[in-house]
Amino acid sequence: MRMNREELGVENFLNDKKPMIAFSQDASVDEDLFPRCNELCVATDAGLISRFDQVFQFEEIYARYTVFTKIEEEWRAQAYFFLKKFMYERTWCDHLEWIEAKLLGYSDKDIADYFREKKSISK
Repeated sequence: MRMNREELGVENFLNDKKPMIAFSQDASVDEDLFPRCNELCVATDAGLISRFDQVFQFEEIYARYTVFTKIEEEWRAQAYFFLKKFMYERTWCDHLEWIEAKLLGYSDKDIADYFREKKSISK
């Protein structure tokens, strides 16, 4: 079975391959809609990982970001929210996207490959 990007992200996070995972959804939806949310919430309740939520507004859109981190990597959540706040108040660019990817635990090689693919698709 092939996993989508979010499912693979959860798998990598739960198997200690990534220090953080982030999801966004419409803030008006009370239910958690991200993959394997029950498993992530049980791990949070057991004190194995940390969960952070923040809502951002852009014009008429409200988005809720949910971030899970390893306990020792909680600093990443606040840095991530600061980056998102900056994006919503100003503008997004490749440099900020690179920082976001680093916070999520991607290597420079993975990020460079992503940008090469993104550039080839936009041509």
